[in-house]
Amino acid sequence: VGGSPANAVSAGIGGATIGASRKVEDGIDLVGGGDDVFGRHDSFVFATMEGNSSRAIATDIVGFEAFQQYAKAGVMLRAGDSPGAAHASVHVIPSGEVRMLWRETPGGPSQERTMLVSALPVRIGVDATGDRLMAWASDTNGRIVEGVFPPGIAVQNAQAGQFVLAHEDPSQAVASFRRVVAGDGARERWWNRRALPRAPRSRSAMVGTLGVARMCA
Repeated sequence: VGGSPANAVSAGIGGATIGASRKVEDGIDLVGGGDDVFGRHDSFVFATMEGNSSRAIATDIVGFEAFQQYAKAGVMLRAGDSPGAAHASVHVIPSGEVRMLWRETPGGPSQERTMLVSALPVRIGVDATGDRLMAWASDTNGRIVEGVFPPGIAVQNAQAGQFVLAHEDPSQAVASFRRVVAGDGARERWWNRRALPRAPRSRSAMVGTLGVARMCA
């Protein structure tokens, strides 16, 4: 079952400040505070499709305004709205790094790995529809990177949505998401969308497939 950004509902997970987000024809400008998605408990603004539990979500991030170096904007499959819920996500930070991030068990440690480095816009997604839980990202140069999350993260019937955090609540960050696709087949529908506009320049990027990594406990 897919969803529409027009039906998105924003929640302040972990007491995060919810900003004045703006829904547009092909996406949403999501505004919010929050301290981080990392460690054992999270604080961020999460926009989910109303009444939608999905196994996949994909989007383009075309803009990100934030003042803290570890502010984040991305997509997530999350097993509930508890601050310590298990999740699998892909996000960008202001330096241009695109990272996969996850928590395997409720209240457990978080782990992450850099997938690529790119100027915006980027396309990102998380997919739990196959036999492996996958992360993927692409930049304007056509570079495509896939990552494999650890087995056993219980997000097959999770909440799917976009998220933003400023990394210093109550200050706020703004993330511009466009062409959001949720539900089974999200990757194929996302891939068949029109090409990303080319950025004026692009930073170096990694190309290939990333295996499971445990870099940050």
